[in-house]
Amino acid sequence: METEHQQRQPRGYPKLANFMVHHNHVMVKQFRELAVRDLLYRQAELCDLQYDFDHQSVQDANSQDEKKQLYDREWCHLSHGGGGDSSGKQWKLALQIREKLREYYSAIQQYQNIAAIPPPSDRRREIVYSYNLSATLGGDCDFLGRDLSDVPPYPSIFSRQDRHDLLFLGDEPGDDDLLARFLVGPVLKMFHSCWSPLKGSMPDLENQATTLHQYSDEKIRAVVHTLGSLMSTVVPILSIVVLYFAESMPLRLGLVCIFSIIFSVAMSLITNAKRVEVFAAAAAFASVQVVFISTTQNT
Repeated sequence: METEHQQRQPRGYPKLANFMVHHNHVMVKQFRELAVRDLLYRQAELCDLQYDFDHQSVQDANSQDEKKQLYDREWCHLSHGGGGDSSGKQWKLALQIREKLREYYSAIQQYQNIAAIPPPSDRRREIVYSYNLSATLGGDCDFLGRDLSDVPPYPSIFSRQDRHDLLFLGDEPGDDDLLARFLVGPVLKMFHSCWSPLKGSMPDLENQATTLHQYSDEKIRAVVHTLGSLMSTVVPILSIVVLYFAESMPLRLGLVCIFSIIFSVAMSLITNAKRVEVFAAAAAFASVQVVFISTTQNT
């Protein structure tokens, strides 16, 4: 029984996969350059087939065989041409092109689907990279291959130089806007520096003490959404209060311009709204202020 308890737990891929899944850090390499190279190969293959197909079409149209002369105008003759070495060659090329086009379009669609997956944030990538190499974080996976060993001249695929070729397969706590990145980045680091001495670290798979701390993505997401909602009400409320106490009409019009600019800039920076959405929201906000000015002026 003692030997069973002393057995070493698997490291490498099992340990890293466990960490990624349980801490929402699942990321993989896209291999974008290889995918594009494969598309170029398929494109070149289709170009050669197109040349052969066009050349064979001209040959059949000028053939002494009356049936071959009908290939470009009668599909039945083309698809059922048989016999000798050159008979039916145009149809065989057409079938090859059909199959290669299907594969080519499928590869393009797959590339577009993969390219639509967002990359991981630098913070998540750095966590996985550090965990893989650091024993104090509970990692020290001790990889030996060219993918994750991080031994020159083979850097880890999670290193900084490959950060634009990674795919994040998890959930980010909040939208990918400036406010969310600010709260999850600098603000969370400041909070961690103050809170980490009071927060216990996480054990690794072998229940050994580490310096790794985890914060709930659900709680971070709730904080981001709450602060975003509060900030969305600050500018409208502040503008109404300031305009209420301003008595001069020129001053009020100047304040409307200022608050409209602040509102549109805030919409652009802390949200993922499109330009047309920012324009529509800013116009509506300015209209509300003008209506408020006119009603208070009349009263």
